[in-house]
Amino acid sequence: MEIEIGPLLQERGASDPVKLEKEDNLRPEDFASYHFPEPVTFEGRITSESGGILRLEGKLHLIWEAACDRCLRKVRRESVIDVDEQIYPEGYYTDSRHFTAYGGEDVAGYEEEEEINDPEEVPYHNGYYFSPDKLFSDLAILNLPIGVVCSEDCPGLCSVCGRRKDDPACHCDEEAAKAPGPFDKLRELL
Repeated sequence: MEIEIGPLLQERGASDPVKLEKEDNLRPEDFASYHFPEPVTFEGRITSESGGILRLEGKLHLIWEAACDRCLRKVRRESVIDVDEQIYPEGYYTDSRHFTAYGGEDVAGYEEEEEINDPEEVPYHNGYYFSPDKLFSDLAILNLPIGVVCSEDCPGLCSVCGRRKDDPACHCDEEAAKAPGPFDKLRELL
């Protein structure tokens, strides 16, 4: 998936609508237990700013599936991620950044040299095309939940039979769960 940007860079403030659909979805190796059963879509605008910098703004839509952390049922949800990112020309960097205190006063002696030309840190374009695949993967990783539950009141799994605790086939009681086992010493600490 690529966005043609050559004509945009000819005039500062030029803008084009962007509508993308990524059929092959996101790279599965980046997402461990998440699965994307439907194409990832993006709708927004790309605008030319000064110095060859572009701004990509819009909404990234994801349909994702994962297993509930408590009961292992499949959970299917939609995420809509706001995108507002600057895209830099290859080789772009800043010489230094001056940090200022609240009110505009320079922080004495604090100057940080920083080179921003690592493609792993910020999105770059080659002057003709921009491929948002890595950017969209990074945004998805940052916005997906760390823990997934099917519902806030999910009871989880029975520690004796392995069924959901609210499953009528689970007849285990608290006494069966307290039967002697290798972790009895840990139970005493609770």
